[in-house]
Amino acid sequence: MDSILTKCYINSMEKQVKKNNIIILGLIICIGIFFRLIAFIQNPSFWFDESALAYNIISLKYVDLFGILHLQQVAPPLFLVFTKWIVSIFGTSEIFFRFIPFIFGCLAFIPFYFLLQNIFEKNSTIYFAMFLFAINPKLIYYGIEFKPYILDVFFAIVILLAFEKIKLKELHTKYLLLVGLGLGLIVWISFPSLILVFVGIVTILISQKSLKHWMIFISPIILNWIIFAVYYINISHMYKRFMTNFFYTEFNHITIPVSYFFNNEINFANFVVYIAICIGILYMMINKKRFEIAFIMWSFIITIILSQLHLYPAYERFILFLLPYTIIIIATVFNFLTETKTFQTRLVLVIIVFALIPTSITHKGSEARELTNYFVENLNKEDFIVVDNLALPDFLFYTNDIKMDNKIVVPFEKVNDRILYKVGSGFNFPEITDKFWFYSTRTMNFDKIIKKEGNIEKIKDYKIINKMITKNGGVMKLIKEQ
Repeated sequence: MDSILTKCYINSMEKQVKKNNIIILGLIICIGIFFRLIAFIQNPSFWFDESALAYNIISLKYVDLFGILHLQQVAPPLFLVFTKWIVSIFGTSEIFFRFIPFIFGCLAFIPFYFLLQNIFEKNSTIYFAMFLFAINPKLIYYGIEFKPYILDVFFAIVILLAFEKIKLKELHTKYLLLVGLGLGLIVWISFPSLILVFVGIVTILISQKSLKHWMIFISPIILNWIIFAVYYINISHMYKRFMTNFFYTEFNHITIPVSYFFNNEINFANFVVYIAICIGILYMMINKKRFEIAFIMWSFIITIILSQLHLYPAYERFILFLLPYTIIIIATVFNFLTETKTFQTRLVLVIIVFALIPTSITHKGSEARELTNYFVENLNKEDFIVVDNLALPDFLFYTNDIKMDNKIVVPFEKVNDRILYKVGSGFNFPEITDKFWFYSTRTMNFDKIIKKEGNIEKIKDYKIINKMITKNGGVMKLIKEQ
């Protein structure tokens, strides 16, 4: 009788624990989706790259999205095709362009949870990693930006999870081919997947040593990559010169950008996280997580090597796909520290947690939509429009439905922190007519080039008769002084 009661009690306790686990996990996911939903509903104005990519969507045919894009843009063609299909049905509001990133940002919790379950046994460690994933400011922001970076995060998780589940000798040939086909096709919607699938192919061959099954598995992947190579060669020559300049100035980084991943700009906090990452790597090795640590470490190493060869920009948002792996490594430290419940280990754990707290939540600012609305409302048909070249994508997208042939796009250069616009012989502003509008959607030191004389605002020989200026750009109507 006692044994029956004991079993009932144990079953009851197990059910309660399972229920509590579901509640905790659901709460964490709800917090993460809540932050993403708030950002999505706010629907801020497009910034430069979003406007440029959106303009390609509305101005090109479906087949053209597999070719060279305008305004120096490049993005996975399937991402563009699916977005064009959505906006063709629901309209060209920013919120519909951002729908795919938002959905993938929310769905990413599912494969990430199953990936954590494969790696960690303790529920507390899984909850810790899930919570870091839920509140990470970069994942929240890129979950609503019209760029493919959050899709890179989603598929980075899916790819590692897939390779963990693959047992070459146990899968039938048909399933090996299907899984290989699926992994090969991902490159058309996420460029960094090529790096991760390559790492997975090598890692699984070394760990499972089944050459025959491995060859069957990779055959559809290689076929996809050959087709992709033809596509990439077709588009790459246009971007080569443009991207090379960026590689030498911005993109040639060789460190894990902890401060970028977690938005913490305190040097000591970054030092703590770097130490935690090193400890996490060692702990994964000791606990025989050899496949996971090999996959994660080689993903970082290959990305850095490609950056040094100027083949892939290992810089900020372009390596956001490595963020889930970084969280997993840090979670292993949490797992280690919670095993030994001493005051010292708890103190270290508290320090690490505080080091992961973001010191700022930064977003790319733009008020192109608001500026354009003001501009259009006050524009006369005969007015000339001078657009600075950095604002051109915003101008083209937000005035797409309005015929504006009377525009001139001007380049600029900085001299002693002063913006100089070059047209013809090089006036500060072009003498096209005695009256024109100047449109810019980035901060171009308006406070320095605008002078006040009495109650009149002036720019060189022009006085401003109408304006809207924000910290992210401005619209001004100027008239030549007589």
